[in-house]
Amino acid sequence: MAYTHYWRYQPDAPAYAQAWPSLVLDTARILTEVHRTVPLAGPDRTGPPLLDLNSGVAFTSALDIGCDGFLLQPPAPHRRR
Repeated sequence: MAYTHYWRYQPDAPAYAQAWPSLVLDTARILTEVHRTVPLAGPDRTGPPLLDLNSGVAFTSALDIGCDGFLLQPPAPHRRR
């Protein structure tokens, strides 16, 4: 049985746009520590995790363990539809 978290966020909210740079920076710091024990990859399991102010945050396990990836969209107007 898989273990999954779901949540909601408001990517159009002004507070989200204000917090976005810190979210990306903090995520980079966290992933650096996590990668010491868990191999991480980009959302398609190739390359490094995506950590970009304009494109968003996306990563998954580099192992083929059947887990879902993580995706956090950037605030508007950068968000891709």
